[in-house]
This record gives sequence, structure tokens and C-alpha cells, in this order.
Amino acid sequence: MPLTIRFDSSLRSGTMTQSTNVGDTVVLFAGTWQGGTFQARTGDVVSKPSRVKWDAEFFTLEFKPNVAAATYICIAGGRTYRAELHLP
Repeated sequence: MPLTIRFDSSLRSGTMTQSTNVGDTVVLFAGTWQGGTFQARTGDVVSKPSRVKWDAEFFTLEFKPNVAAATYICIAGGRTYRAELHLP
């Protein structure tokens, strides 16, 4: 599932977009930094397809030393999701 995370200028909040074959779900998030690790919780839904059920979730971004990539980790619905994210 394609995932895009965009920080606002404070680098403490922003939007997360998860794309599926039925459309994009866009949610707000906010979190805190501990060194190169960002821990956050999703909040309000900006937009989503009517068939998608969305529950708030906690996620972690662990940034690599070169800051060109990060590991996304989320535990939701009893499952652990991991993704390697790369800066454009």
C-alpha cells in the first residue's frame, strides 16, 4: 500500500496519505521527536473513500543517519506494518 507522509513546517505534525485501489485516505498526525525517531498518532480524517474504515493509529518513523530514508512502523489491528520510506 503506497504511503506518503508530509510534515508541516514545525516538523511535529502533518498529513499521512495511504493509497488503495478504492482511493486515498488522508489523515492528520502529530507527534514528538526522540533523537532521530519520531513517534506519532494519527488524528482527524481529512478525506477517505466511503468504503474505508479508519481508526486512529500510532506509528514510529526511525530516520536513517543519511536522513534520505526512514523506517515506518505501525501496530494496528493486532498486526505490525513496516515500510521503508524514501525522500523524493
